[in-house]
Amino acid sequence: TFYIIHHTNRFKDLMDNLETNKFGNINLYPIYSKKNESASRFILSAQKFSKSPPKIHVGITIYNKEGNFTKEAINILQNGKEFLKL
Repeated sequence: TFYIIHHTNRFKDLMDNLETNKFGNINLYPIYSKKNESASRFILSAQKFSKSPPKIHVGITIYNKEGNFTKEAINILQNGKEFLKL
């Protein structure tokens, strides 16, 4: 299984590379800096030789409108809450 956190501007290159190398069961989790903004990064997992279709999951928003960490981000960063069931 392959895992990566990457910038969205490299998404197409990464997907092309995964397809070329026969990865499937791709799971994409967007990372949003703030609510109602486009994701700037994503977490991706993929499995070699899997034929399962890709899935886009609910992502995480890091900052609230005041610029502080969201409760979800605090739970992950400070309390060790699991974000992904990998």
